[in-house]
Amino acid sequence: NPPCEYDPDIQDQFVTEPSANFQIYFIRNSLADFRWNSIKNYLETEYTRFRSALDFNAPGQMNLFLLPCPSSSIRWDKRFGYLLDPGRGTIYTIYNHGYISTDAMLPNMLKLLRLWGYAPPFVVEGLAGYFEFWPYEMKKIAGEGKTPEIKKILTTEGYYAIDPATAEVAAGSFMKFLADKYGIAVVKQLYEESDDLTLSANLQSLCKAPLDSLQIYWRRYVDTLTLSRRQIDYYASRAGAAFRIEQQIEYYKEMSKYDSSRADSVDTWKKLAAVCYQYGHYYDAQDGYRLLIKLDSARSIYYQILGNLYLFDGQYDRAWGALDTVIIKDSTYATARLLQAKILAIKGDTAGAIQLAEKAFGIEKSVPGKIEFLLFLGKMEGSTGIWQDTAGAREHFSDALDMTMQTMAQIPDDPTYKIRAGLANLGLRNYDNAGQYLNVAYFTEQRSYYLGEILVALGNLEDLRGKHKAAVDYYQQGLRLPLAVYQHELCTRYIDKPYHL
Repeated sequence: NPPCEYDPDIQDQFVTEPSANFQIYFIRNSLADFRWNSIKNYLETEYTRFRSALDFNAPGQMNLFLLPCPSSSIRWDKRFGYLLDPGRGTIYTIYNHGYISTDAMLPNMLKLLRLWGYAPPFVVEGLAGYFEFWPYEMKKIAGEGKTPEIKKILTTEGYYAIDPATAEVAAGSFMKFLADKYGIAVVKQLYEESDDLTLSANLQSLCKAPLDSLQIYWRRYVDTLTLSRRQIDYYASRAGAAFRIEQQIEYYKEMSKYDSSRADSVDTWKKLAAVCYQYGHYYDAQDGYRLLIKLDSARSIYYQILGNLYLFDGQYDRAWGALDTVIIKDSTYATARLLQAKILAIKGDTAGAIQLAEKAFGIEKSVPGKIEFLLFLGKMEGSTGIWQDTAGAREHFSDALDMTMQTMAQIPDDPTYKIRAGLANLGLRNYDNAGQYLNVAYFTEQRSYYLGEILVALGNLEDLRGKHKAAVDYYQQGLRLPLAVYQHELCTRYIDKPYHL
């Protein structure tokens, strides 16, 4: 990310949130602002585990800054994008759509440096990762034939000379091996007595074995470690809490290899397919929901999501069939008809889309569902053509906005309602309000489909303001995402021909 000018020493730039062990600072309306509970729970849980394992007695809060871009006033760790300031008890991290360096290891490293002093990075980073998922990660590295020689990475120079992720995993795995085999007391002594010049000799002396033998013992330790389905499930959930979506998907796929019953398979694929669906891995999500239907064909929701995925993929006939199945199984599932109305609209049948949506609207019971219907009908009736009904469109958008604002007051952290408020205001031509809500939504949203909706809407907003160059920037941002086919087509169309009402 390019540098930015947020200065951590200027406190009024930041919102602060306290927890038991942290004082967290983030820019108002940044992504972190709306992910506070997830960050807090992740960091608190992992730091508490680490503190208990090492019997730390360290009162006082750590300062944790979550910056949306790398401040030019900070000397960042160029490997992972953070800075530790043990003297001030402060951690600086980057937290945005493109990159998250906030990590449970960082508070552990800060406390080690404050309480036990300096040690080579092999020891500090290795011990700080005591509870990371090194058994899996190290087995993967070993399986690729990339296990480093420990004797070559004990010094700072050697450690920084190899791939950073490999160095971190190897150090963490080796320090866990030392703790398990020789005890935490030996690890602490090694930490407190070692620097770059003495680490190798101290390690051999305390373990009473040459480095080559320790390498063999460690490799054997890695080879004999066993993984369990429960363990993988925990670390997959943990990755999701830290918004490491690719890692979470990898872990759930690994977990599927440990399923030993139908119930296990349903549990794994419900989790895996849902993550793939939300974060743009649409083909994997289709495979997942097709499998879930085979395992449990009674669930209407599986057909609903599969129909939506087919819609994303431009397979409109298959989508329609899956959504018909939803209605056959549960005639009150009105949003299936809304998705079919969207298919008609994509195909150019505005009259059919309006008729189907109006008929199904009376069946919809949930407030979020009603809002989606109203926004769709407002969009259809507000478009130019023989079916244009300006007054009707305005009424639908006004009703959608009223419902959205009432619900948003109850659920302020859900970015979906920011999107709905933005779309309703856009339909009402309240451009300033629309821009405010859509930009906040863009800061806070991470799900691929919703990001596509936001970027198309922000582009439309700029086009309506007569700023096509700014609009094109949003459409081009959208094209870099895993968009639904119709979202991609809209971005491409509006780049060439500005959006208008």
